[in-house]
Amino acid sequence: MKEIELIPISGVAYFVVSRTGVVSEILDFSYLDSNKEYLQLIHDEREFKKETTLMWKNMQGFLDKERIIINDQRVRSEVKLVDIIYRGLDDVPHVLFFIEFRGTLVNGLNTIETYTEEEELEYDVEAYWKFPHKTRIIEVITPMEYEINKNFILLWSRKGNIIGGYEKITFELR
Repeated sequence: MKEIELIPISGVAYFVVSRTGVVSEILDFSYLDSNKEYLQLIHDEREFKKETTLMWKNMQGFLDKERIIINDQRVRSEVKLVDIIYRGLDDVPHVLFFIEFRGTLVNGLNTIETYTEEEELEYDVEAYWKFPHKTRIIEVITPMEYEINKNFILLWSRKGNIIGGYEKITFELR
């Protein structure tokens, strides 16, 4: 199968932090696929598997370049599942990555730090962090715009902005 031409539209990341230290992440990238090639791909099991396996390897390679530190301990992100779905528009596929990483959290102060390469955004992005009930968010360091709402952090950045580099969330588990 020839290389499929996709135009990125947006990216949304959802992070759910558990008291056990597991952070579950879902990345949802939407694309414009004018030729509807992915629509054909999802009906060909062999080609679908081939494409999602390539995506899995590429994303894991990207994650392996990140440094994630939870409470001064380096942790590793791992891709658990890749899927391609549609939400009503047959020329807008969504590529979903289910990712996990795990650290040791304590009652009291905790930090999650990430080091990634800086990049200029080709599309708008949003991220949502959900922490356990009664968590107090103390500090957020990021190049993205953000808002804290109780135990949630909502982040966003627009096409053309620079994101990445050093980011940190400090929070108190009660």
